[in-house]
Amino acid sequence: MTYSETLAWLDEVAKVGSKLGLSRTFELLNIMKNPQNRLKFVHIAGTNGKGSVAACIARVLYEAGYKTGLYTSPHLVKINERFNVDGADIEDDVFAELITGVREAALKMGEEASQFEILTAAAFEYFYNSGCDIVVLETGLGGRLDSTNVISMPEAEVITTIDMDHVNELGDTIEEIAAEKAGIIKEKTDVVIDGRNSRVMQLFKDICTQRGCMLHISRPDEIENLKTGIDCTEFDYKGIKGIKLQLLGLYQPGNAALAIDALNVLAQKGFKITDDIIKKGLLNVRWHARFEFLSKDPYFIIDGSHNPAGVRETLKSFKVYFPGKKIRFILGILSDKNINEIINDIKNYACEIAVITPPSERACNADEMIGIIKNICDIKTAAFYAISDAVRYMISTAVSDDIICATGSLYSAGEIKHQFELAVQNL
Repeated sequence: MTYSETLAWLDEVAKVGSKLGLSRTFELLNIMKNPQNRLKFVHIAGTNGKGSVAACIARVLYEAGYKTGLYTSPHLVKINERFNVDGADIEDDVFAELITGVREAALKMGEEASQFEILTAAAFEYFYNSGCDIVVLETGLGGRLDSTNVISMPEAEVITTIDMDHVNELGDTIEEIAAEKAGIIKEKTDVVIDGRNSRVMQLFKDICTQRGCMLHISRPDEIENLKTGIDCTEFDYKGIKGIKLQLLGLYQPGNAALAIDALNVLAQKGFKITDDIIKKGLLNVRWHARFEFLSKDPYFIIDGSHNPAGVRETLKSFKVYFPGKKIRFILGILSDKNINEIINDIKNYACEIAVITPPSERACNADEMIGIIKNICDIKTAAFYAISDAVRYMISTAVSDDIICATGSLYSAGEIKHQFELAVQNL
């Protein structure tokens, strides 16, 4: 298949929908001779922060001289972004050849595989063929039944903050969701848990005890000398002085601390990771659509927060970076999120909301969103039926000290960035 044919086939496969469970992934990988069994992994699950933590770990491992694979989802602009080795996304022709091979294997299966199952199997094959020393592997949904959970004995399992999300699939209590995320924990492995999970920490402790695991609790409350700004964040953590992050948002130092603790576990296992390498890696890490400034005149920020807990963390950052300022939002949310709760949080910060429909079959329609917002508050609100129209409107009506924030879904982020670039070019 050509690259365009590959994308078209994957779009067709996507119509099958998502499927939780491991049997199909195991079957597909067995046909492919199990490339995942010849790789080392850091496996990451959680509700918020997975991508940022994964990016931090991967960048430090790269700086330490290891050929490092990074598997994340969803992508922002191109699906190639999900397959990354040493900071570079897979080339179009290589991706097409890879998926063509996986397609041939998938046709031999008894049951049709989902798109995510095919992509996960393809990622394992790509990272093996690329000669990766280690792969940083982000779960897609949950943990226990996520396709990535076919690996055995990872070097470390990392669990980020847990909150309410994907309740239809994972459970409608924080404990049920935590248990699903904990499903990645294998017997006698090293487990690194974000210390902000105080509500469910005992659950993780019990599971680690039952499975004979070594539990490491990250302590973001031990971050010292924190200095925040809209260009850089600086802090000390566990004896490492002067850590600098270009990842912005008040939540990122905690994510970086979790990454540091995971990297220290790897160092204990013989990976050559020093404090200086950690500092260099964290300084150089980039992760798009996480409190990312697209411009500063006016301020145009894109943030992929997509559940109430994530949105609240984003709003905390606005409160510190821009105290007392009101925000003009571009807002699109998926229908399976707690939209009412998100709007109730945003209303105290917003002076205007441009509502869009994210490019997902799970999207809440813009007109429906307008109705929800009007039932909660009387903020100036309008529906835009093309993301480009919303972006152009915000830019064309902005004054120099305006703060524009596009948030609510990662599915919109790539198109918003693209439309922002086009709008600026045409000014």
